[in-house]
Amino acid sequence: MRQSRDIKQFLRNIKTGYLEDQQDKQIERKQHIKRSGKYFQLSDVEQFSGFLKLIIGTIRWSQKYTIQPIVNQLTPSNLFQFLTTGSLIVAVFMFFEHRDESREQTIYEAWNISNSTKNKTSEVIILALERLNRENYNLFGIDASNTDLKKIDLEEANLKQINLRKANLKKANLKRANLLRADLKKTKLQFANLEEALLMKADLEKANLTLTNLKRSDLWGANLSGANLSGANLREADLTGADLTGVSLIGADLTGARLRRANLTGANLTGANLTNTEFKGANLNSANLETSNLAKTNLKDLKLGSFNSKTIFPKNFRSEVKGMMKAQSLIQNTDNHAVWWGALVDSNKNKTDLRYEVSFKEDSLNIILAPYGITPIYLENIEFTGAELLFSLPVQELLQCELQRQINSKYVGQCHNAQNKVLKIKMAPSFREKPLKGAKLAPTQTDLQILQRALEILHDESVWHKNDERICDDDEKRDSWSMFCALYQASLDVTSQYLHQRPAMKEVRRIIQEITKDRPFEHGIRDYNNLPETTFEEVSNVLEIAKERISKKAR
Repeated sequence: MRQSRDIKQFLRNIKTGYLEDQQDKQIERKQHIKRSGKYFQLSDVEQFSGFLKLIIGTIRWSQKYTIQPIVNQLTPSNLFQFLTTGSLIVAVFMFFEHRDESREQTIYEAWNISNSTKNKTSEVIILALERLNRENYNLFGIDASNTDLKKIDLEEANLKQINLRKANLKKANLKRANLLRADLKKTKLQFANLEEALLMKADLEKANLTLTNLKRSDLWGANLSGANLSGANLREADLTGADLTGVSLIGADLTGARLRRANLTGANLTGANLTNTEFKGANLNSANLETSNLAKTNLKDLKLGSFNSKTIFPKNFRSEVKGMMKAQSLIQNTDNHAVWWGALVDSNKNKTDLRYEVSFKEDSLNIILAPYGITPIYLENIEFTGAELLFSLPVQELLQCELQRQINSKYVGQCHNAQNKVLKIKMAPSFREKPLKGAKLAPTQTDLQILQRALEILHDESVWHKNDERICDDDEKRDSWSMFCALYQASLDVTSQYLHQRPAMKEVRRIIQEITKDRPFEHGIRDYNNLPETTFEEVSNVLEIAKERISKKAR
């Protein structure tokens, strides 16, 4: 009797799933609602057993109020007949009580078999797991790794965090099974039925899922790296945030599937059906989509960096991503950094030239409004699809800008403020940089005036500093100048604009290269100014030599 009580208590424990943590319950809540509570319906055996227990309880209750009066009225003549009938009733009830205990003993043994698969034949393990599933017991965390479970029927089973690593589940029925965080690494699942299965955060690395039915399955955040999903049915499956690195999806059906933020780096989707598939935020770097069907699929949701030059698109679809690929190539050079140029034009046709530093990191685009000599301004709320560029420009007042890509890779559009004042804006990659920086100008008297004005600004050592960052806002306030900022301010004083490649600036850089014997500088004037060994007299001497040379060349 003590052993029977222990078994009952044990079965109650695993029945209630006492090992489940609160986080898992929250994740499954939507699945329980979706499946109408089918995980927890009682089996026919349990319902019948419960019915018998109800009858037994009723008889025991009525014993005091019904049977006792009858006993009081018994006579020797009818006593034998009563005892015979009563013995038969007791025998029937004892049979069902023993049958119930036998059933519990069988389930207890099945649980022990399932939790210790070593030295057990696959047939025994399959029978044990199927029996527990029929009785709706929680199979949480069972270790069935390296086990042959071919053709096992665990439909709607609760297999949360089960270990099925390297197991053979070919042609298994796992329809609507709960495999949350299950270990299915290198598991054989060919031809298996996983329709509507819950596989959130499951580990399916290098699993074989050839021709597997995963229709409407939930693979949110699952690890499928290196898995073989050739010919698999993934219609309407949720693969949000899944790792599909190097996966084979040759001929797979992903109609209506969700691949938001999925990592498909190096994936082979040759011949896959991608009709109406969602790729927003997905990574398709080096993926092969050749001959795949992309009907009704919108790749405009892909972000900059979602694919690269090694990504292969179907021939009839390349035009839709051509603009973004060209835009990426302008940014993704060796250091993922480029300079763009542009202009703002107000309603009075006053033009302001703008310089931008554009950088690409991971899946985000960063743009800085970085005119020479002025503190950089970071653009906000950037959205870039290749065909369209949107951002907020926080200058004196916040401007909301929308630009469209033109045929010549230029972006043209409008910016407007809170009062809906409209400014025209254009941006272009760095191949337009030279004319805007004055590189084509010939030396003139203007360059002599700029050099003379720079010498006047740096009139003695007390106004010179060696901490140049090429940002000159503070230099004017403090009346303390670096070599670059003195030339920058001199250009504004003489011409009202600064041109980075005008003859006066180029001559100064040339002289610095000669003095330092072509020492590698990132920014020649700035870096020479900041050298520990550079003196004020040397700075002044460079400006004087530049002035002398320009005077000989000036028209």
